[in-house]
Amino acid sequence: MVNFIQENWQIVVGFFGSVFAYFGGRKLKKAEETKSTSDALTSMQATYDTWVNDMKLRYDELEEDIKQYRDEQLVLRNEITQLRQENNDLRKELKDWDGKYTKLKKEFDTYKSDN
Repeated sequence: MVNFIQENWQIVVGFFGSVFAYFGGRKLKKAEETKSTSDALTSMQATYDTWVNDMKLRYDELEEDIKQYRDEQLVLRNEITQLRQENNDLRKELKDWDGKYTKLKKEFDTYKSDN
């Protein structure tokens, strides 16, 4: 056996070197795949973080818009309430004037028929 190894040492070393290179290559390939997967996950996380920040910014803007619209709505409701009150007051005043007109016309018709 020793003679065989001495005579064919180059082949034996080449064989074992090939075996080590094969398994080392597989390990290196697996490490590269793991790194690639890790890089992909990092990229996905960065994209997700950017998306979350963008959505948060949009949400905050919408929240501010909603607050502004609610404030405007409150002001408009107050104005509507005031206008309804003014309308009711004017209707009451119109009814009073209508009653005065009817009474005055009746008096005039009575005066006219008497004279």
